[in-house]
Amino acid sequence: MEINRRFAAWAKISFGYFVLIGFLGALLRYVFIQPVPGVNYKYFLHAHSHAAFLGWIFNALYVAIVADFIPGRHSGKRKYRLLFVLLQISVAGMLLTFPLKGYYRDSIIFSTLHVLLSYVFAIYVFRDGRTEENRNTVSFLAIKISLIFMAISSLGPFALGVIMAKGLSDTHWYNLAIYYYLHFQYNGWFVFAILGLFFRLLENRGIIFSRRKAGLFIWLMAFATVPAYALSALWVPPPREVFAVGFAAGAMQLGAAGMFVYLLRAIVPQLKSAISKLAFNAILLSLLVFILKNILQFASAFEQVSLLAYQTRNYVIAYLHMTFIGFCSLFLTGWFIYKKWMPFDTKIARASLVLFFVFFAVSELILVLYPTLIMLKIAVLSNYVHWIFIATVLMAVWLLGAFIAGFYSGSRKFKDESH
Repeated sequence: MEINRRFAAWAKISFGYFVLIGFLGALLRYVFIQPVPGVNYKYFLHAHSHAAFLGWIFNALYVAIVADFIPGRHSGKRKYRLLFVLLQISVAGMLLTFPLKGYYRDSIIFSTLHVLLSYVFAIYVFRDGRTEENRNTVSFLAIKISLIFMAISSLGPFALGVIMAKGLSDTHWYNLAIYYYLHFQYNGWFVFAILGLFFRLLENRGIIFSRRKAGLFIWLMAFATVPAYALSALWVPPPREVFAVGFAAGAMQLGAAGMFVYLLRAIVPQLKSAISKLAFNAILLSLLVFILKNILQFASAFEQVSLLAYQTRNYVIAYLHMTFIGFCSLFLTGWFIYKKWMPFDTKIARASLVLFFVFFAVSELILVLYPTLIMLKIAVLSNYVHWIFIATVLMAVWLLGAFIAGFYSGSRKFKDESH
Protein backbone atom coordinates (compact mmCIF):
# COMPACT_ATOMS: atom_id res chain seq x y z
CA MET A 1 0.00 0.00 0.00
CA GLU A 2 2.78 2.43 0.95
CA ILE A 3 4.71 1.94 -2.27
CA ASN A 4 1.54 2.33 -4.35
CA ARG A 5 0.85 5.61 -2.55
CA ARG A 6 4.30 6.75 -3.57
CA PHE A 7 3.65 5.84 -7.21
CA ALA A 8 0.35 7.73 -7.06
CA ALA A 9 2.16 10.78 -5.65
CA TRP A 10 4.76 10.62 -8.43
CA ALA A 11 1.97 10.32 -11.01
CA LYS A 12 0.31 13.45 -9.62
CA ILE A 13 3.60 15.37 -9.78
CA SER A 14 3.98 14.27 -13.42
CA PHE A 15 0.44 15.37 -14.28
CA GLY A 16 1.11 18.68 -12.52
CA TYR A 17 3.81 19.37 -15.12
CA PHE A 18 1.24 18.60 -17.82
CA VAL A 19 -0.97 21.36 -16.40
CA LEU A 20 1.97 23.74 -16.17
CA ILE A 21 2.95 23.29 -19.81
CA GLY A 22 -0.68 23.95 -20.75
CA PHE A 23 -0.49 27.41 -19.20
CA LEU A 24 3.00 28.00 -20.61
CA GLY A 25 1.56 27.17 -24.03
CA ALA A 26 -1.21 29.73 -23.49
CA LEU A 27 1.40 32.35 -22.58
CA LEU A 28 3.37 31.58 -25.75
CA ARG A 29 0.17 31.99 -27.78
CA TYR A 30 -0.60 35.30 -26.08
CA VAL A 31 2.81 36.70 -27.05
CA PHE A 32 1.64 36.64 -30.69
CA ILE A 33 -1.27 38.90 -29.73
CA GLN A 34 0.49 41.23 -27.34
CA PRO A 35 4.20 41.25 -26.41
CA VAL A 36 4.73 40.60 -22.71
CA PRO A 37 7.58 42.52 -21.01
CA GLY A 38 10.33 40.17 -19.88
CA VAL A 39 9.03 37.24 -21.94
CA ASN A 40 11.43 36.13 -24.67
CA TYR A 41 9.41 33.76 -26.87
CA LYS A 42 12.35 31.53 -27.80
CA TYR A 43 13.56 31.20 -24.22
CA PHE A 44 10.11 30.39 -22.85
CA LEU A 45 9.60 27.93 -25.70
CA HIS A 46 12.69 26.05 -24.49
CA ALA A 47 11.23 25.95 -20.96
CA HIS A 48 7.87 24.78 -22.35
CA SER A 49 9.35 21.95 -24.41
CA HIS A 50 11.71 20.73 -21.68
CA ALA A 51 8.91 20.71 -19.09
CA ALA A 52 6.74 18.80 -21.58
CA PHE A 53 9.31 16.14 -22.43
CA LEU A 54 11.05 15.79 -19.08
CA GLY A 55 8.54 17.03 -16.52
CA TRP A 56 5.43 15.31 -17.89
CA ILE A 57 6.29 12.44 -20.27
CA PHE A 58 9.59 11.32 -18.74
CA ASN A 59 8.23 11.43 -15.18
CA ALA A 60 5.04 9.62 -16.18
CA LEU A 61 7.00 6.89 -17.95
CA TYR A 62 9.42 6.69 -15.00
CA VAL A 63 6.68 5.92 -12.49
CA ALA A 64 4.83 3.59 -14.89
CA ILE A 65 7.95 1.55 -15.72
CA VAL A 66 9.17 1.34 -12.13
CA ALA A 67 5.70 0.34 -10.90
CA ASP A 68 5.10 -2.41 -13.47
CA PHE A 69 8.51 -3.74 -14.45
CA ILE A 70 10.62 -3.43 -11.30
CA PRO A 71 9.78 -5.90 -8.49
CA GLY A 72 8.86 -4.44 -5.12
CA ARG A 73 12.09 -5.60 -3.47
CA HIS A 74 13.92 -3.18 -5.79
CA SER A 75 11.38 -0.43 -6.55
CA GLY A 76 10.87 0.20 -2.83
CA LYS A 77 14.56 0.95 -2.36
CA ARG A 78 15.84 4.42 -1.58
CA LYS A 79 17.73 4.69 -4.88
CA TYR A 80 14.51 5.03 -6.94
CA ARG A 81 13.16 7.68 -4.57
CA LEU A 82 16.45 9.59 -4.62
CA LEU A 83 16.67 9.37 -8.41
CA PHE A 84 13.13 10.73 -8.77
CA VAL A 85 13.96 13.67 -6.47
CA LEU A 86 17.15 14.47 -8.40
CA LEU A 87 15.21 14.34 -11.68
CA GLN A 88 12.73 16.90 -10.27
CA ILE A 89 15.58 19.19 -9.22
CA SER A 90 16.98 19.11 -12.75
CA VAL A 91 13.58 19.83 -14.33
CA ALA A 92 12.88 22.66 -11.87
CA GLY A 93 16.31 24.07 -12.64
CA MET A 94 15.55 24.09 -16.36
CA LEU A 95 12.20 25.76 -15.73
CA LEU A 96 13.94 28.54 -13.82
CA THR A 97 16.94 29.04 -16.11
CA PHE A 98 15.66 28.60 -19.66
CA PRO A 99 13.26 31.61 -19.50
CA LEU A 100 16.17 33.87 -18.47
CA LYS A 101 18.71 33.32 -21.24
CA GLY A 102 17.74 30.19 -23.15
CA TYR A 103 20.67 27.85 -23.70
CA TYR A 104 23.50 29.09 -21.49
CA ARG A 105 25.73 27.76 -18.72
CA ASP A 106 23.10 27.19 -15.99
CA SER A 107 20.38 25.71 -18.22
CA ILE A 108 22.93 23.46 -19.92
CA ILE A 109 24.11 22.20 -16.51
CA PHE A 110 20.57 21.23 -15.47
CA SER A 111 19.71 19.65 -18.83
CA THR A 112 23.01 17.71 -18.84
CA LEU A 113 22.27 16.54 -15.28
CA HIS A 114 18.92 15.17 -16.46
CA VAL A 115 20.56 13.30 -19.33
CA LEU A 116 23.07 11.69 -16.96
CA LEU A 117 20.29 10.77 -14.51
CA SER A 118 18.30 9.22 -17.37
CA TYR A 119 21.29 6.96 -18.07
CA VAL A 120 21.21 5.87 -14.42
CA PHE A 121 17.49 5.13 -14.75
CA ALA A 122 18.12 2.98 -17.84
CA ILE A 123 20.86 1.04 -16.03
CA TYR A 124 18.56 0.43 -13.04
CA VAL A 125 15.77 -0.89 -15.26
CA PHE A 126 18.05 -3.17 -17.27
CA ARG A 127 19.58 -4.55 -14.07
CA ASP A 128 16.59 -4.76 -11.72
CA GLY A 129 14.14 -5.74 -14.44
CA ARG A 130 15.87 -9.06 -15.13
CA THR A 131 13.20 -11.14 -13.46
CA GLU A 132 11.32 -14.29 -14.37
CA GLU A 133 8.14 -12.24 -14.79
CA ASN A 134 9.77 -10.02 -17.42
CA ARG A 135 11.73 -12.77 -19.15
CA ASN A 136 10.75 -13.34 -22.78
CA THR A 137 7.83 -10.88 -22.59
CA VAL A 138 6.97 -8.55 -25.45
CA SER A 139 6.36 -5.76 -22.95
CA PHE A 140 9.85 -5.77 -21.42
CA LEU A 141 11.43 -6.12 -24.86
CA ALA A 142 9.70 -2.88 -25.88
CA ILE A 143 10.80 -1.17 -22.66
CA LYS A 144 14.45 -2.11 -23.20
CA ILE A 145 14.31 -0.84 -26.78
CA SER A 146 12.71 2.40 -25.59
CA LEU A 147 15.53 3.03 -23.10
CA ILE A 148 18.16 2.43 -25.78
CA PHE A 149 16.47 5.02 -28.01
CA MET A 150 16.24 7.40 -25.05
CA ALA A 151 20.03 7.19 -24.67
CA ILE A 152 20.55 7.56 -28.42
CA SER A 153 18.37 10.69 -28.52
CA SER A 154 20.65 12.45 -26.01
CA LEU A 155 23.36 12.71 -28.67
CA GLY A 156 21.23 15.45 -30.27
CA PRO A 157 21.54 17.98 -27.39
CA PHE A 158 25.26 17.20 -27.01
CA ALA A 159 25.76 17.82 -30.75
CA LEU A 160 23.74 21.03 -30.40
CA GLY A 161 26.25 22.35 -27.86
CA VAL A 162 29.14 21.68 -30.24
CA ILE A 163 27.27 23.26 -33.16
CA MET A 164 26.52 26.42 -31.17
CA ALA A 165 30.10 26.62 -29.88
CA LYS A 166 31.37 26.54 -33.46
CA GLY A 167 29.01 29.34 -34.50
CA LEU A 168 26.88 27.12 -36.74
CA SER A 169 23.50 28.04 -35.18
CA ASP A 170 22.22 29.45 -38.49
CA THR A 171 23.08 26.36 -40.53
CA HIS A 172 21.19 23.17 -41.37
CA TRP A 173 23.25 21.33 -38.76
CA TYR A 174 21.43 23.15 -35.94
CA ASN A 175 17.98 22.03 -37.11
CA LEU A 176 19.22 18.54 -37.94
CA ALA A 177 20.47 18.13 -34.36
CA ILE A 178 17.09 19.27 -32.99
CA TYR A 179 15.18 16.93 -35.32
CA TYR A 180 17.53 14.09 -34.36
CA TYR A 181 16.57 14.55 -30.71
CA LEU A 182 12.87 14.91 -31.51
CA HIS A 183 12.88 11.85 -33.76
CA PHE A 184 14.42 9.47 -31.26
CA GLN A 185 12.31 10.88 -28.42
CA TYR A 186 8.97 10.82 -30.27
CA ASN A 187 9.50 7.75 -32.44
CA GLY A 188 11.86 5.85 -30.16
CA TRP A 189 11.68 6.48 -26.41
CA PHE A 190 8.02 7.57 -26.23
CA VAL A 191 6.60 5.08 -28.72
CA PHE A 192 8.30 1.94 -27.44
CA ALA A 193 7.82 2.78 -23.76
CA ILE A 194 4.09 3.25 -24.35
CA LEU A 195 3.89 0.06 -26.42
CA GLY A 196 5.68 -1.73 -23.58
CA LEU A 197 3.10 -0.46 -21.10
CA PHE A 198 0.27 -1.48 -23.41
CA PHE A 199 1.52 -5.06 -23.81
CA ARG A 200 2.18 -5.28 -20.06
CA LEU A 201 -1.48 -4.33 -19.48
CA LEU A 202 -2.53 -7.20 -21.77
CA GLU A 203 -0.17 -9.61 -20.00
CA ASN A 204 -1.29 -8.59 -16.51
CA ARG A 205 -4.98 -8.84 -17.41
CA GLY A 206 -4.60 -12.24 -19.02
CA ILE A 207 -5.70 -10.94 -22.43
CA ILE A 208 -4.80 -13.45 -25.13
CA PHE A 209 -2.73 -12.15 -28.08
CA SER A 210 -0.15 -13.59 -30.44
CA ARG A 211 3.20 -12.99 -28.79
CA ARG A 212 5.05 -14.04 -31.92
CA LYS A 213 3.25 -11.46 -34.06
CA ALA A 214 3.56 -8.80 -31.34
CA GLY A 215 7.30 -9.46 -31.12
CA LEU A 216 7.64 -9.22 -34.90
CA PHE A 217 5.74 -5.92 -34.82
CA ILE A 218 8.07 -4.51 -32.15
CA TRP A 219 11.22 -5.57 -34.01
CA LEU A 220 9.98 -4.20 -37.34
CA MET A 221 9.21 -0.86 -35.71
CA ALA A 222 12.60 -0.84 -33.99
CA PHE A 223 14.59 -1.67 -37.15
CA ALA A 224 12.72 1.03 -39.06
CA THR A 225 13.21 3.74 -36.42
CA VAL A 226 16.90 4.42 -37.07
CA PRO A 227 16.69 4.90 -40.89
CA ALA A 228 13.37 6.75 -40.41
CA TYR A 229 15.46 9.69 -39.17
CA ALA A 230 15.97 10.33 -42.89
CA LEU A 231 12.34 11.52 -42.96
CA SER A 232 13.36 14.37 -40.66
CA ALA A 233 16.08 15.49 -43.08
CA LEU A 234 14.18 15.55 -46.40
CA TRP A 235 13.77 19.33 -46.24
CA VAL A 236 17.54 19.92 -46.68
CA PRO A 237 17.06 18.56 -49.51
CA PRO A 238 19.41 15.54 -49.39
CA PRO A 239 20.65 13.20 -52.16
CA ARG A 240 18.06 10.91 -53.75
CA GLU A 241 19.44 7.96 -51.79
CA VAL A 242 18.24 9.57 -48.53
CA PHE A 243 14.73 9.84 -49.94
CA ALA A 244 14.89 6.13 -50.79
CA VAL A 245 16.00 5.26 -47.24
CA GLY A 246 13.23 7.42 -45.78
CA PHE A 247 10.62 5.87 -48.03
CA ALA A 248 11.72 2.31 -47.15
CA ALA A 249 11.71 3.11 -43.41
CA GLY A 250 8.30 4.78 -43.63
CA ALA A 251 6.90 1.83 -45.56
CA MET A 252 8.29 -0.62 -42.99
CA GLN A 253 6.73 1.36 -40.14
CA LEU A 254 3.41 1.53 -41.98
CA GLY A 255 3.51 -2.23 -42.53
CA ALA A 256 4.26 -2.75 -38.83
CA ALA A 257 1.36 -0.44 -37.95
CA GLY A 258 -0.85 -2.65 -40.13
CA MET A 259 0.22 -5.66 -38.08
CA PHE A 260 -0.62 -3.71 -34.92
CA VAL A 261 -4.13 -2.98 -36.26
CA TYR A 262 -4.60 -6.72 -36.79
CA LEU A 263 -3.46 -7.42 -33.21
CA LEU A 264 -5.62 -4.63 -31.82
CA ARG A 265 -8.80 -5.82 -33.54
CA ALA A 266 -8.41 -9.24 -31.96
CA ILE A 267 -8.08 -8.01 -28.37
CA VAL A 268 -10.41 -4.98 -28.22
CA PRO A 269 -13.41 -6.92 -26.79
CA GLN A 270 -11.24 -8.48 -24.07
CA LEU A 271 -9.61 -5.16 -23.25
CA LYS A 272 -12.97 -3.42 -23.00
CA SER A 273 -14.16 -5.84 -20.34
CA ALA A 274 -10.84 -5.85 -18.45
CA ILE A 275 -10.53 -2.15 -17.54
CA SER A 276 -12.80 0.80 -16.79
CA LYS A 277 -14.69 2.48 -19.62
CA LEU A 278 -12.79 5.77 -19.24
CA ALA A 279 -9.39 4.06 -19.25
CA PHE A 280 -10.41 1.91 -22.23
CA ASN A 281 -11.61 4.88 -24.28
CA ALA A 282 -8.46 6.90 -23.54
CA ILE A 283 -6.07 4.06 -24.35
CA LEU A 284 -7.90 2.90 -27.49
CA LEU A 285 -8.21 6.43 -28.89
CA SER A 286 -4.51 7.07 -28.24
CA LEU A 287 -3.58 3.89 -30.14
CA LEU A 288 -5.74 4.97 -33.08
CA VAL A 289 -3.81 8.27 -33.10
CA PHE A 290 -0.60 6.22 -33.10
CA ILE A 291 -1.78 4.46 -36.27
CA LEU A 292 -2.63 7.83 -37.86
CA LYS A 293 0.83 9.07 -36.87
CA ASN A 294 2.45 6.24 -38.83
CA ILE A 295 0.30 6.97 -41.88
CA LEU A 296 1.32 10.65 -41.82
CA GLN A 297 4.95 9.70 -41.29
CA PHE A 298 4.87 7.52 -44.39
CA ALA A 299 3.23 10.37 -46.35
CA SER A 300 6.18 12.60 -45.38
CA ALA A 301 8.46 10.25 -47.36
CA PHE A 302 7.19 11.90 -50.52
CA GLU A 303 9.28 14.94 -51.46
CA GLN A 304 6.36 17.32 -52.09
CA VAL A 305 4.76 16.45 -48.74
CA SER A 306 8.00 16.79 -46.78
CA LEU A 307 8.79 20.18 -48.30
CA LEU A 308 5.23 21.39 -47.70
CA ALA A 309 5.42 20.30 -44.07
CA TYR A 310 8.79 22.00 -43.54
CA GLN A 311 7.66 25.23 -45.20
CA THR A 312 4.37 25.30 -43.26
CA ARG A 313 5.24 25.54 -39.58
CA ASN A 314 1.63 24.99 -38.51
CA TYR A 315 1.62 21.49 -40.02
CA VAL A 316 4.77 20.55 -38.09
CA ILE A 317 3.35 21.94 -34.82
CA ALA A 318 0.03 20.16 -35.39
CA TYR A 319 1.83 16.86 -36.03
CA LEU A 320 4.04 17.22 -32.95
CA HIS A 321 1.05 18.15 -30.77
CA MET A 322 -0.96 15.27 -32.20
CA THR A 323 1.80 12.85 -31.19
CA PHE A 324 2.54 14.49 -27.85
CA ILE A 325 -1.04 15.04 -26.66
CA GLY A 326 -3.20 12.83 -28.87
CA PHE A 327 -0.99 9.76 -28.52
CA CYS A 328 1.46 10.01 -25.59
CA SER A 329 -0.52 12.17 -23.15
CA LEU A 330 -3.85 10.49 -23.84
CA PHE A 331 -2.34 7.03 -23.34
CA LEU A 332 -0.57 8.00 -20.12
CA THR A 333 -3.74 9.61 -18.80
CA GLY A 334 -5.56 6.35 -19.56
CA TRP A 335 -2.76 4.46 -17.81
CA PHE A 336 -3.08 6.63 -14.69
CA ILE A 337 -6.83 5.93 -14.70
CA TYR A 338 -6.21 2.19 -15.15
CA LYS A 339 -3.77 2.15 -12.22
CA LYS A 340 -6.18 4.32 -10.17
CA TRP A 341 -3.41 6.78 -9.40
CA MET A 342 -5.69 9.48 -10.79
CA PRO A 343 -9.00 7.69 -11.43
CA PHE A 344 -10.96 10.78 -12.59
CA ASP A 345 -14.04 8.98 -11.27
CA THR A 346 -16.20 12.03 -10.55
CA LYS A 347 -18.47 13.70 -13.10
CA ILE A 348 -16.47 16.93 -12.84
CA ALA A 349 -13.16 15.13 -13.41
CA ARG A 350 -14.45 13.18 -16.41
CA ALA A 351 -16.15 16.23 -17.96
CA SER A 352 -13.02 18.37 -17.49
CA LEU A 353 -10.83 15.71 -19.05
CA VAL A 354 -13.14 15.25 -22.03
CA LEU A 355 -13.39 19.04 -22.58
CA PHE A 356 -9.61 19.33 -22.51
CA PHE A 357 -9.27 16.84 -25.37
CA VAL A 358 -12.21 18.43 -27.23
CA PHE A 359 -10.46 21.82 -27.22
CA PHE A 360 -7.21 20.11 -28.14
CA ALA A 361 -8.97 18.77 -31.26
CA VAL A 362 -10.30 22.30 -31.94
CA SER A 363 -6.79 23.76 -31.65
CA GLU A 364 -5.46 21.12 -34.07
CA LEU A 365 -8.22 21.97 -36.54
CA ILE A 366 -7.40 25.69 -36.35
CA LEU A 367 -3.67 25.02 -36.79
CA VAL A 368 -4.24 22.95 -39.93
CA LEU A 369 -7.12 24.99 -41.34
CA TYR A 370 -5.36 28.36 -41.30
CA PRO A 371 -2.52 27.63 -43.78
CA THR A 372 -4.68 25.25 -45.81
CA LEU A 373 -7.30 27.91 -46.53
CA ILE A 374 -4.59 30.35 -47.55
CA MET A 375 -2.94 27.84 -49.93
CA LEU A 376 -6.26 26.91 -51.50
CA LYS A 377 -7.12 30.61 -51.79
CA ILE A 378 -10.56 29.89 -50.40
CA ALA A 379 -10.56 32.29 -47.48
CA VAL A 380 -8.45 33.60 -44.65
CA LEU A 381 -9.26 32.59 -41.09
CA SER A 382 -9.65 36.02 -39.52
CA ASN A 383 -8.29 36.61 -36.01
CA TYR A 384 -6.40 33.32 -36.22
CA VAL A 385 -4.02 34.15 -33.35
CA HIS A 386 -6.96 35.05 -31.11
CA TRP A 387 -8.85 31.83 -31.86
CA ILE A 388 -5.82 29.61 -31.25
CA PHE A 389 -5.08 31.51 -28.04
CA ILE A 390 -8.65 31.03 -26.78
CA ALA A 391 -8.54 27.29 -27.59
CA THR A 392 -5.19 26.95 -25.79
CA VAL A 393 -6.43 28.80 -22.70
CA LEU A 394 -9.53 26.61 -22.54
CA MET A 395 -7.33 23.51 -22.83
CA ALA A 396 -5.22 24.69 -19.91
CA VAL A 397 -8.24 25.62 -17.77
CA TRP A 398 -10.04 22.30 -18.29
CA LEU A 399 -6.80 20.38 -17.74
CA LEU A 400 -6.35 22.19 -14.44
CA GLY A 401 -9.94 21.31 -13.51
CA ALA A 402 -9.29 17.65 -14.34
CA PHE A 403 -6.07 17.69 -12.31
CA ILE A 404 -7.75 19.14 -9.21
CA ALA A 405 -10.70 16.73 -9.43
CA GLY A 406 -8.44 13.77 -10.27
CA PHE A 407 -6.07 14.65 -7.44
CA TYR A 408 -8.97 14.68 -5.00
CA SER A 409 -10.54 11.44 -6.25
CA GLY A 410 -7.18 9.64 -6.23
CA SER A 411 -6.40 10.79 -2.68
CA ARG A 412 -9.89 9.77 -1.56
CA LYS A 413 -9.41 6.29 -3.04
CA PHE A 414 -6.28 5.64 -0.98
CA LYS A 415 -7.90 7.08 2.12
CA ASP A 416 -10.90 4.76 1.72
CA GLU A 417 -8.67 1.73 1.11
CA SER A 418 -6.60 2.49 4.22
CA HIS A 419 -9.78 2.14 6.31
